[in-house]
Amino acid sequence: MRQNGLLALALKQVFDYSVEPNNEYRFISSDLGFVRSMVGVQDLNGSLIVFGQPYRLTEGRVVLLRAGTVRVLVNLREITLTAHHLVVASSGTVIQFIDMSPDCDLSMLAFTNSFMEGWQKQELLYAYLRGRLYLRLSLDEVAERRVDAIFSLLWDVLHDVPFPKETVQGLISMLFYQITYFEKKDRSVKKQRGTRQEEVLDRFIDLVN
Repeated sequence: MRQNGLLALALKQVFDYSVEPNNEYRFISSDLGFVRSMVGVQDLNGSLIVFGQPYRLTEGRVVLLRAGTVRVLVNLREITLTAHHLVVASSGTVIQFIDMSPDCDLSMLAFTNSFMEGWQKQELLYAYLRGRLYLRLSLDEVAERRVDAIFSLLWDVLHDVPFPKETVQGLISMLFYQITYFEKKDRSVKKQRGTRQEEVLDRFIDLVN
């Protein structure tokens, strides 16, 4: 299949297809989306994502990979995600899916920058809203259970009527505080075992992006 140029990947595209935006595995509005499992997007597979096609994220993503593997290019760098990886990517991130194992399962949160307007005081969230964040963490059992607990609570709250925007905003902020804690622990470990060459390479790629 011939590749097109860089395409946008946006929540609103879901409404272009004859599918229900909300079901027992997904909740999608114009400025926020939450997918509990790959089961929730099976009817969209092949429509929104084409392997080998580069996309620019219109909204950022927080993804928890529960099972399987995914190979993807992210901002010029090829990475392989495996179970227990957490990925946080700002809007504007360029991704290209290369391969995905049949047993892949994940949870994913997406939201527009405007949805979190007024919540920029949290350092990691501020970087996310400025389009400056790409973060990949390997979670231990305790950390993954904690993220999963926040995701579960968020899923429940999303279905309250009327829609509790401030509560949802608070839960997203709490999630970013928690991710900040995990990131600082991970950075400390990497600092102890990383090489200067790896540090320079990471910094160079950040600057290119």
